[in-house]
This record gives sequence, C-alpha cells and structure tokens, in this order.
Amino acid sequence: MPRAVKVAARFALMSTTGLFCAWTAWAAEAQEQDAPVQVEEAPAARANPPGSLLDSVAAEQEGTAASADLIAIEREKRRIRAQRLQQETMQRLQILRSVINNEPEAALREAKRLLTTIVASTDIDADVREQLRARVQQAIDQITARKQQIEQIRIRRSKSRPSAKLSGISSISWCSAIRSWNN
Repeated sequence: MPRAVKVAARFALMSTTGLFCAWTAWAAEAQEQDAPVQVEEAPAARANPPGSLLDSVAAEQEGTAASADLIAIEREKRRIRAQRLQQETMQRLQILRSVINNEPEAALREAKRLLTTIVASTDIDADVREQLRARVQQAIDQITARKQQIEQIRIRRSKSRPSAKLSGISSISWCSAIRSWNN
C-alpha cells in the first residue's frame, strides 16, 4: 500500500474517532441538562463486572487485611499464654522453695514435671520458653544441692550417735548376760 493511502486512512480514522468522541461528549452534555439529577450506583459496581481484575485485587487486599488481623490475634494469644505460663511457673517455684527442706524428693519430681511442661509448650515465644526453662533448671540444681546437703547431714547424725535399735540390742544382751550371772 502506498504511503499516501496509509496517511489518508489514518487521517480518516482519526477524524472519525474524533467526531465520534465529540458527538458522545455533546450527547452526554445535552442529556445532563435535560434529565433530572439521579443518584448513581457506586462507580466500582458499574464499571467492574464480577470477576474483574480490580475485584480480585480488592479481594486480595481484604484477604491481606484479614490475615494481618489473624496474625495479630495469634500473637496476642501467644502473649497471653506466655504470661499465664510465667505466672504458673513462678507460683510453682515458690511452692517448691517452701517444700524443699521437708520433702526434697517430691520437690525435685515436681520441678522436673514443670520443666517438661515448659519444654513442651511450643505455643509460646521461644525466648520466653528459654527464660522459663533456665529458671526451672536453676531451681532443679538448687533442689539437688539441698537434697545432697540434707542427706549428708542425716549421714553425719547417724554416725555420731548409735541407732536406737543397736543400742537396744546391746542393752538387752547386757541385761540377759547380767541375769544369767545372777541365776
């Protein structure tokens, strides 16, 4: 096709398009002047047919906002569970400290149970779990040391004085020996 024909075709197309645009604008202006004012629907509802790209982007943004809310809710739940476990741990450690002198074995068993509970609590923040684990492990070490001290004290006391059973047996044998002499 010669160049002049291409230019003429483009000019005709452009002028036709221009006339069409001008006619559309003029018709819209005339319609606005003649028609009463009407409340229009939301432009998004008219302009975007269901399943359009804008609808999918809007839905994705709503989904992102909803997932952000879910994440915030989950973080808050984890924080609350961590606080609850911290309070429970502190209360139980306080009880263990009060029981350690009377029942070191029971205190040690309870401390080990508490440690197992903390290690198994994967629904709290790892840093909080590690802090609690360290505190309970320290308490276990203290209980073990105190248990050994109590055992050593018991051994020393048993060595320093003869047991009642042995002294009772020896006195019985002395008594029977004296009786046999007297008879």
